[in-house]
Amino acid sequence: TIVIVSFLWGVLIFEEKFTHLYLAILGIILLTIGVVGMTVAPILLNKDNKKESDPILKENIQSSGKEVSIWQKPYIKVCCLKIPTKLLGVILALFNGVWGGSILAPLKIAHDQGVSGGIGYVYSF
Repeated sequence: TIVIVSFLWGVLIFEEKFTHLYLAILGIILLTIGVVGMTVAPILLNKDNKKESDPILKENIQSSGKEVSIWQKPYIKVCCLKIPTKLLGVILALFNGVWGGSILAPLKIAHDQGVSGGIGYVYSF
């Protein structure tokens, strides 16, 4: 997500040109295939193994009285909402991608406006 957001900042906002459009598109396609592959590979490799993702095992863990991590629960309560943990994970990952992909945009804008140093735009995590 970070690379795609950075690419979109450059192309759509800063109107940066590239010499080979088809190579840029191929790069985005390959990145997407790689991310999908990394997402699907653990599911395909563990289809015969029973792990914590097994609903029966998860139910046994919850009913045994042991302390259960919030990420092992199917839902997280936030105020009056019950948010599925997987959906929350996807939302947070997308937020991280947009944040990380936009991190250097203010520095580029400052440079375009004639500001020579960007130390004021540096912040730590």
